[in-house]
Amino acid sequence: MYCRAKFTLTCFILIWVMGSAMAQHAGITTLESPFDQYQKQIGKTPQQVIDALEQHQSQSTVEQAQVHYILSEAYLGLTYPQKAKKHIDQGLSLIPEHKQPWLHHKFLLIQAAFLEFSGQPEDALPLVEKTLDWAMKQEDLWLTIEALAARGHIHNVMALSAKALEDFQAAYQMAPKSGGEINQAELAIDIALVYEYRKEDELAIPYFQESVDYHRAKNNLLDLSIALYGLGRAHLHSGQTELGKQQLQESKTLAAKVGDVQGEAYATKELAGLAIANEQYPYAIELLKEVQPVFELADNVFMKLDVAFSLTVAYMESGEYEQAQHHLNLTKSLAETQNTAHPKASISILESELLAAQGQFEQAFKMLQEGREQELDIIKQNNSEALNQLRVAFDLSQKEKENQALMQQNKLHLTEIKAQQERQKLLSLLVLFFILVMVLLFWSIYKNRKHRAKLQFLANHDGLTQLFNRMAGIQVIRNRRTEQPKLVLVMLDLDHFKQINDRYGHAVGDEVLVQFSQLCQQHLPEDAIVIRLGGEEFLLAFGHPQMAKVMQQMYQLKDLCKERIQVGQSNHQLTFSAGMTTTQENLPLETSIQQADMAMYRAKSQGRNRIIIYNES
Repeated sequence: MYCRAKFTLTCFILIWVMGSAMAQHAGITTLESPFDQYQKQIGKTPQQVIDALEQHQSQSTVEQAQVHYILSEAYLGLTYPQKAKKHIDQGLSLIPEHKQPWLHHKFLLIQAAFLEFSGQPEDALPLVEKTLDWAMKQEDLWLTIEALAARGHIHNVMALSAKALEDFQAAYQMAPKSGGEINQAELAIDIALVYEYRKEDELAIPYFQESVDYHRAKNNLLDLSIALYGLGRAHLHSGQTELGKQQLQESKTLAAKVGDVQGEAYATKELAGLAIANEQYPYAIELLKEVQPVFELADNVFMKLDVAFSLTVAYMESGEYEQAQHHLNLTKSLAETQNTAHPKASISILESELLAAQGQFEQAFKMLQEGREQELDIIKQNNSEALNQLRVAFDLSQKEKENQALMQQNKLHLTEIKAQQERQKLLSLLVLFFILVMVLLFWSIYKNRKHRAKLQFLANHDGLTQLFNRMAGIQVIRNRRTEQPKLVLVMLDLDHFKQINDRYGHAVGDEVLVQFSQLCQQHLPEDAIVIRLGGEEFLLAFGHPQMAKVMQQMYQLKDLCKERIQVGQSNHQLTFSAGMTTTQENLPLETSIQQADMAMYRAKSQGRNRIIIYNES
């Protein structure tokens, strides 16, 4: 997830690299020469642009502001946010909105990118909304496209993938196929990012490929490196390991060629992940240690966290628990201090695995084990030693009996009785010992199964609503289709949910999501599959293919939402927009989900609070 942070931000920069304006107002409406050429050069040789402009002697305030603007773009492109922020602040201080509105709004977009990168997408969104409103009023095509793409990136970071896709597709449709200041090939990577975020890599690959082909033809090495990074990751996730590895290697080589130190580190980090997957733990640790100081120097919090997380896994799998614990503590510290979008469930699961690997169970079991790897060895060793002691004792008793029989024939009967008692005593001790061992083993197995069941639930369910999460839920639908090919799918989005969060607070928004989830579980059929895709977006699957029956149930659910869901202390009535479709045997499940999604967007565009059945026409 954290590899996506730099990737998302830099793709955001790619849109800016082509930006200018056609606004009808006072002040500059496009970058002046030579700054327009410097801007185009960022995608090829960003470090050369920085070196040239750091020495530039400005003749006027506007010229100085343009220097700061290009430098902020270049530093963000190379993922040095703090250096970029310095130039953003200086540029904004030079350019008041009433004197240079176009350049001022360009700075607002790049300031929003910095805030997004710093984990503050909620603060970035108003800046982008302000610029989008201004650009549309001025009928500035290129700035409107930039702002739409910028808002799409923020929505994607906020897990509002449906809204992100809506913004990117709007920008894509407004842009020409070729030529112009921004074209569709340059925006393709943004759409790919949404599909990547939604783990729909097969859908992302064609858009990544479109971006790769364009930048390769234009010889934009930095942009090509970024696009190859995304394409390589998508191929890895879709099972094309060798192809993905080759593309990541090329991305790394290109990043090094243009001086993108962090871009090189990102590709190396992905290769380290591949090494972990292939159980090449020492090699993975070597790669991760190589990139760790790069992200430290850049104060790249997301990647510092990601590297610490990966090192924990690699050291744990290598049996180096002390190092694993050290990096786990670092991971938790980074996640807490930065309020990161990094998933807390993943850190909890990793911590549980590390504790289990070190054998930290209840005190009774600790007496037999000191760690997960040593547990069975200790039990086996203790069992072996106990059996040897019993065998020696038994042999001695037998020899003693035989000696006594030879020496004292008259005491044979008494010796046999004593030997029998001794055997019974030793066997009783052996039985008791094995009972104790078996009890402890069964207890350990029970606790481990209970722990695994809990971890499995956390991995497959949304932490807030307890519904299936996206990955697990769609797999359940796939399994259902093997028995019942035709299902009714419903894509559902709660109307005006952002207004609920903004007006009443996120705690009230979370409570609304919980109430809605409980309502679905209580009033929908038992065989209905309910999935929280993210944010306020849900996917429902019904086992009976009668569209009319499902439509009736959905309208009943709409009425129940208005009647029973309480939005804080307000009188707000919760509604939703939904799109419906039926799966077909000859169509992939992803296509049917897209159809339901398209129908849902149609419902939203027609005023929300309605349910629409997908129609190809």
